[in-house]
Amino acid sequence: MIARITRDEVDYLPDIQDNQEAEELNAVNRQREELVKEETRIKNRLHAKLIQINPEYKDRYGKLCNKGALKKIEIDFCKTKDILEKLVLQDVKLLKNIIEEIKNLEKMLLEKQKANPLIQNLTTMDGIDTITACKLVGIIGDIDKFKSPDKLASYAGIAPVEKSSGKSSKKFRNTRANRRLNTAFYTIALTQRRYNEIAKAYFIKNRMKGRPKSRLCIVL
Repeated sequence: MIARITRDEVDYLPDIQDNQEAEELNAVNRQREELVKEETRIKNRLHAKLIQINPEYKDRYGKLCNKGALKKIEIDFCKTKDILEKLVLQDVKLLKNIIEEIKNLEKMLLEKQKANPLIQNLTTMDGIDTITACKLVGIIGDIDKFKSPDKLASYAGIAPVEKSSGKSSKKFRNTRANRRLNTAFYTIALTQRRYNEIAKAYFIKNRMKGRPKSRLCIVL
């Protein structure tokens, strides 16, 4: 379905889609992904330190992604002479900066969406937000290089590769697929499974038949 919509809207794309536009979307998305990983790493490190200082720290601060929580930590530890607490303050500072950088990158993607009808169209589908839509368009680039939705599905790793040997043939997972695109499609399927009634009904029906979750997500 996503491949079909992308192909239907190809006339809206500028001629430089496969170069400048796609490269810009990819650059912003990749940087955001790297910062999100770094954000998680620092949160885990901060959590480990706070657990050492106070195992019940969540009762006071709550979630570490909350601005209010980080502010409370800064206030509580601002006059500390303890080395561990000073390291906590350093992590809080890093975390606040990264959260702000991620927000700025997401604003860039939102501006891209406003200027690109294809991205706007993709976000009307269940499971596709601005970030995911920009990722799809950035990775796929010029849709004309895919002769059919099946070719795009193969590139994304959601269509099996058939290998023949004599009179028999078997289907295997495409190990040469674009992993970032595959992850994007898989995330969309997981969201649709929860919020799209048709997808939810299909998933429940086939899970009751014993079919594996990963296989059903590929179908979705």
